[in-house]
Amino acid sequence: MEEKWESVSGGTGQSINYYHPGRDEWHQLWNDGGASIIDIRGGLREGVMRLEGTIYYLDKEVEKDFRGSWTPLEDGRVRHFFEERDENGEWQVWFEGFYSRNQ
Repeated sequence: MEEKWESVSGGTGQSINYYHPGRDEWHQLWNDGGASIIDIRGGLREGVMRLEGTIYYLDKEVEKDFRGSWTPLEDGRVRHFFEERDENGEWQVWFEGFYSRNQ
């Protein structure tokens, strides 16, 4: 599946998402208009989609550990949460969003 997006601040990007049956895992390759590349993989664990891998910042030539989760909420929304590991080894919030179906 291909996703194209635009942020509220005008940034753009796209991702390719697919399931690899030989590895039994989901894979997401994500690019935000040339500034960074996210390469994560994983699967459904305890009702939450969890993908882990790296983010590479093209302008800084820096790669960091990166992870994302998609959690269904009781009200029908899905919480989308991304984190990156900082230089001290601590996880920092990178993005948090909530998705709901159009009514």
